[in-house]
Amino acid sequence: MAIVVDGCPQCGASVPPTAGTRISCAYCGSSLIRLGMPPVDGGPDDEADPLNQWGVRMRRAVCVDGKYGVPVFEWLIPADWGFRGQVWWRGSLTVPATVVFRAWNPEGSEQIECLPTISNIWTTSPMTSAMAKLGWTTRPFPLDGVEQRMPMGALDCLRELVVPRYRGHFPQLQGQRRDELISRAFGKDPNLQQWARQVTPYVERARDYLKSLKPGAYPSPNVEVHVVEEERLPGLAQSLHGREDNGATTSDGARMRIRYELDGQRYEEDLFCVASALTTYLGIGRRTQERTFWVAEALYAFRAAMGRLDTVGASCMASVKSFRMNPQFLEVCQMERQRIVAERRAFAQVMTQMAASQRRSFQGLGDLSADISSTSDMIMDGYATRSEAFDRMGQGMSEAIRGVDTWADPSLDHGVELPGGFDHAWTNGLGEYIVADDALFDPNIQGSQSWQHLQRQT
Repeated sequence: MAIVVDGCPQCGASVPPTAGTRISCAYCGSSLIRLGMPPVDGGPDDEADPLNQWGVRMRRAVCVDGKYGVPVFEWLIPADWGFRGQVWWRGSLTVPATVVFRAWNPEGSEQIECLPTISNIWTTSPMTSAMAKLGWTTRPFPLDGVEQRMPMGALDCLRELVVPRYRGHFPQLQGQRRDELISRAFGKDPNLQQWARQVTPYVERARDYLKSLKPGAYPSPNVEVHVVEEERLPGLAQSLHGREDNGATTSDGARMRIRYELDGQRYEEDLFCVASALTTYLGIGRRTQERTFWVAEALYAFRAAMGRLDTVGASCMASVKSFRMNPQFLEVCQMERQRIVAERRAFAQVMTQMAASQRRSFQGLGDLSADISSTSDMIMDGYATRSEAFDRMGQGMSEAIRGVDTWADPSLDHGVELPGGFDHAWTNGLGEYIVADDALFDPNIQGSQSWQHLQRQT
């Protein structure tokens, strides 16, 4: 009897021959559709179906803003996966909105997550320079809803910001960081050093408790995180330099693989980050101050059970590459910034009428608004260039990452990107797609829906 092997076209894992016409791959979570029937048990060799193969089925997920009712973005995910996305309106001129979303396999541990962007500002002055020498690189109070923190590279962002804020803590690095700060601040007095080591754990517990009470905080697990590997991605940083920024913008990219245990199950996760910065100057002569707006963005996370992340990364990357931001939403963000500027100027005018002494406090509002507005353009443009950034990211990753192919969808005004390596694709006009290699396969024969064959876009 002939042996015909069912295999997932995304990861190559075997599929049980008794499976039905639609199934989720138990290994990578891809949504599969059968292109042919399995062989009959005990039948002769010629009864084995040569079309005993599987295709990948995906659907278009759209996030709609609840405040303005406009579509924010769309992307392709496996047809059987769950999806949730939302927009956080912050009332900030610098970053008026933050987009977060997640797609997950309801029958497994695989998920793709976009974590909230971390926006920062830092002004170089004699006081901040002195603070930096003592190891104090942050200020406790935000400015226009933006954290005040000295710029850092993408890999440092993952270590010091992204993982502690959204994933957990490094037990091996937490103690090293604590000792380093104490040594810088109290290096000349061993008694003060000993006192600081005794007090610091209580301060950290109080900080963590207050952080947990913060309203609107991103729901993140507080677990022990272990670093498996780290990788700089210069290709990701260079992809953002195509914008017209007159050389004022710098960026850096990185990836970190972590391992942790949650609810009794062990996970591996790849975290990606791009640190982009824009520097402006205030004042003239000796009073010139350097102000840097910088943001940790492109915070994508690919998660899977232990030992499966390398395979799942291929399908996750294919989904990320299909991400497309709606230009109309970017216009809405610009309108929101203009509204905030108008409100603040009106408030400033009222205050100047109430007391002449308040006028100097608001003279710099126009200049600050202009600087912040230019930075906001940089941040929002980052969404529009995300697809280009992740096209280059794939080249810098250590694991093998498959690309995508673009197909002309007659129901859309643009091409649609589907997992690469397939010769044929179909759509049912409802945001679902099937990709397969077999030229004889026709999904219209197997179901009641009407599927249309797509042409590859050149």
